[in-house]
Amino acid sequence: MRRECDGRTRYRDACRATRLAPIDERRRPMTTVAEATDLRIGLADIARLARVQRAVVSVWRKRFSSGPGAFPGPRETKGGIELFDAVAVARWLVDTNHGNNPDALTEAALYARPQGFDGSYLDVITSLLALRAAHGSELGALARDDLIDLADETDPDDEALFRELDRVKSGLERMARHADQLVEAAYGVAPAFEHTLVAHRRSSRDDGRSELAAEAASLCAEIAIELALTNPLADAAAPRFADPTGACADRLIDIVDRLTDVADPVVMSADGDTSAARLLRRRLLAHGVPRTGLAVDAVGDFQVSGPVVNVAQYPSPDGGALDAMATLSAVDQIALQMDAAQRAVVVAPSSVLVDGGLQPQAAALRSQVLRTDRVRAIVRLPAGLLPSAPRQHLAIWVLGPAHEGIAIADRWTMLSDLSTFELTPVVRADLVGDLAAAMGDRQAVHAHSFTFTRVTPTSRVLARSGSLLDAGGSLRHAPERAKVDAEASARFDQIVDDLGADSVPTSLRAAVPSASPTRVPPATLADLVREGHVRYVPGSRLDVGDLAADDRSGFTVIGPEEVRGERTPGDRRIDRLRLAATYPSARLTEPGDVVFLTGAEPAAWVDYDGSSVVMAPARVLRINRDDDAGLLPDVLAMDIARSAPATPWRAWTVRRVATDQRAPLARALADLRSARAEALQRTAGLEELEHLIVAGTTAGTLTLTEPLAE
Repeated sequence: MRRECDGRTRYRDACRATRLAPIDERRRPMTTVAEATDLRIGLADIARLARVQRAVVSVWRKRFSSGPGAFPGPRETKGGIELFDAVAVARWLVDTNHGNNPDALTEAALYARPQGFDGSYLDVITSLLALRAAHGSELGALARDDLIDLADETDPDDEALFRELDRVKSGLERMARHADQLVEAAYGVAPAFEHTLVAHRRSSRDDGRSELAAEAASLCAEIAIELALTNPLADAAAPRFADPTGACADRLIDIVDRLTDVADPVVMSADGDTSAARLLRRRLLAHGVPRTGLAVDAVGDFQVSGPVVNVAQYPSPDGGALDAMATLSAVDQIALQMDAAQRAVVVAPSSVLVDGGLQPQAAALRSQVLRTDRVRAIVRLPAGLLPSAPRQHLAIWVLGPAHEGIAIADRWTMLSDLSTFELTPVVRADLVGDLAAAMGDRQAVHAHSFTFTRVTPTSRVLARSGSLLDAGGSLRHAPERAKVDAEASARFDQIVDDLGADSVPTSLRAAVPSASPTRVPPATLADLVREGHVRYVPGSRLDVGDLAADDRSGFTVIGPEEVRGERTPGDRRIDRLRLAATYPSARLTEPGDVVFLTGAEPAAWVDYDGSSVVMAPARVLRINRDDDAGLLPDVLAMDIARSAPATPWRAWTVRRVATDQRAPLARALADLRSARAEALQRTAGLEELEHLIVAGTTAGTLTLTEPLAE
């Protein structure tokens, strides 16, 4: 033991058998939220407590600033933030019937904090909540020494909460009463713990950096559970899950919560001493989940025996594995210790697990992990699943048993690109089914009808120097996408019928639903440029004074106004000699070049004729005619126009077209452009006729007569 309690050891030991029953003689009356006077709350949390918008609270302050029923004034200001008496505000909400929360007085503790615990609040309150869960009853009536004794009994090896409470020299009893108030307001210890974490992450940018969006968190948990329950070597009634980082509490809690009524999961986590690792252990205590320690040495080596699903996220919440080398080294450790009974789910940035562009050392390490033959599936996820980095794509590796008795040349890896999909429940369910099937042998894999994944020779994956997904070729459509495509096909037929056969180009009338739909996976412009499929050409910085509208022999100038459709291409030109003399580095476009704009409103325009001068900040993407990778100028321009605003253009994802469909699609799009131009010309003529007939009739220069009846 690391300490003694100043002569209280024998008393403490005697009390253990009765869960501190002798302390009853010193119990004090419980303090309710309504009696608390030290809870402070900010304006944003007042809005959450009242269940209204933040601006509504400001209106209340101004409208009820004085007189009977005045809104309570601030008690103090910290860091420029006004803090109010939470109980006084809650009473005001209830007494004046403002807001949408009739239980505001009871729930005030959920949105407020006691004074004096700014930096240590999370550690202290979560320790008390975990202690309350282990103790099974209220803590608010206990004196400080009794709380420390109880912490010592609950956490004798100081793995989770003892030091966090022992270092509090004053105010611990007050915080214990606050913990009881939280439990009462949240209707349980676990809900109170989770609410506290959410509130803390909302106010602390760093602590929420690894938090996943709900759909991504659900996907990770669903994959891990499916792998555990379908493992023929595992006990489905008591599935085992291990966190080698020791800090991925979100992943473990998500899994445990989903298995509450299904099984009794066993949880293991690394015996780290970081603040995130200790928080994980407190969280498991609060949820009543038993935990087994996992010894991980200084270089990351660990050993787990028997059926288990390893679950890890990188970078981990404790700041571990921040770069590609560290992440891949950690995944390598997981793969090396696995046997045929184990599975693993790893979520990390796609830039590390999937994409090209890794430094040579990291690329070699990734290849080394793939050569272990444990990586059974690779999934690239859509952007936006990591709220702290909304532009970043995540990826998942699913690891399983190696292919026994199968030659290296015949081994396979499942590839899936969900970059353009939403992770709806239907999509997640189909993907989870695919990944569970990927754990099987050759016969099981061939018997399964895969929805989102494609069986790809591992040798092709290993041979890739760029994105690993490029090894997969075209991917079959998923049912949800097929449903969308079926609806689009029906709508296509309806529009053709509405327009009439004579109004629709012949190339479109020949379109029919595909009997075997396939799609070439989309790609980022970064990958396409790096691999030579697309060339980036910057625009030229031209002086507006050098441009002229009446020089019909000059080169057409395409600038931002032309790209956005604010000016007709050809309205501005530049003299050929002036261009050569003043702008010798200026380049002319080629037919099919895509001129585009970045920024708040991405836009693109296809130069079908070429020989134009692009005026910065507009710039050009030129598709390699000898190796176009399935790109078409019109499709590229459409995808640029629908890209997320204010994002790097190299991160944009663009669609590609199967080889046998490129020429027909190009012809159909050209016919549509021509038909649209004719329709616009007809519309312009009709609009002019409208103005002329109104002007002529009102001026008396035109007379309308009734048409003769037939």
